[in-house]
Amino acid sequence: MSDDRQPAARPSLLGLVENQEENLRASSVRVLLGIFSLAAQPVFFPAASEFVWVLVLYALGAILFHLAIRRGIGGTARIVAGGVMDVAFITFLVHRMGSQSTALVAAYVLPGMFNALVVAPVWAPRCIGGLAIVGYAAVCFAEANGYLAYGPDLEMRIAEPTVLGAVRATLYLSAFIAASTWVSERIAKLVRDREIALRKANAQLEQLSQRDPLTQLYNRRFFVQRVQEELERVRRGHPMALLMMDLDGFKHINDKQGHLAGDELLRRIAAAIGETTRVIDVIGRFGGDEFVVLLPDTDAEQATIVAERLVQTVRSVGTEADPKRPVTASVGLSFARAEDDVTILLNTADDAAYRAKEAGGDRFLVATVPDRESFSSGPRASVRAG
Repeated sequence: MSDDRQPAARPSLLGLVENQEENLRASSVRVLLGIFSLAAQPVFFPAASEFVWVLVLYALGAILFHLAIRRGIGGTARIVAGGVMDVAFITFLVHRMGSQSTALVAAYVLPGMFNALVVAPVWAPRCIGGLAIVGYAAVCFAEANGYLAYGPDLEMRIAEPTVLGAVRATLYLSAFIAASTWVSERIAKLVRDREIALRKANAQLEQLSQRDPLTQLYNRRFFVQRVQEELERVRRGHPMALLMMDLDGFKHINDKQGHLAGDELLRRIAAAIGETTRVIDVIGRFGGDEFVVLLPDTDAEQATIVAERLVQTVRSVGTEADPKRPVTASVGLSFARAEDDVTILLNTADDAAYRAKEAGGDRFLVATVPDRESFSSGPRASVRAG
């Protein structure tokens, strides 16, 4: 049965959400660094009080980048821009404290490392690491050649840096940044590979918990859950129908041809039902030779067409299995009402299927008002929602 109401496939948002969470965690470190720099300046860098505006700008920039991540603004451009801001800020601090004598040089590894650990294009952390090397080299050579004062905020004076020292320091930092970025990328790749494997395993477990192992249709527990969800939509004005299908003469196949032939027939019928219904319909195996079909957004006229087609489909497959005594289907059709619960809907459809079987099978019947009023005491009232 074709239907132009089939929903379009939607990409999963899980990966996007996880990426944002990782980027937010890394951005939080940047915000804390900006706030800490402002708080620590009077204690650790009193001589740099005239440049406190640089610390204020960095803290504000960190907050703006954090908000941009929350709103999903910028993408890769934001990542690179944030790395440039980090490198510029670290370069400023390194210059003020002496490029070849301060331990702050180690902070150059942080921008590349953070961007390697969060979800970013592989070139981004390498580009930022390269920018850090260029920034540090520029400061070192500018100080060594007298273009910049060396360590203007140092409490004690030390020997002026040399060009050879600048070369040596730049090479050391380059090796340090390259090694740390590579290690961070490897760690991030291993973690993500394990996360992907774990996600696949969880998806497989979820699939197994929802599917009938023989027919691969939804199992009873999951089907009941979906009925409960669709009933909420019924209360908001959406039509819905439910079909309960009981096979006629199936026991004869098991007795005459064996249980393997019976299992194969069940698989073929399940596949045929799937080909007859829409993507938005929910098909389940309720147990034994009973199948159920949930028809969301389906009115009475459409549902009766589906029921008739299912009867014909099962008859066709059942005739191929045994032309002399074909397996057919007794189908009960129930239309959901706003006041219905899962038990009422399933039992009324089941009662209608029972009446169709008593009438000779190979047909469908629609649940009536008496079915709804007496389902709890009828001969087929054993269908439960649990």
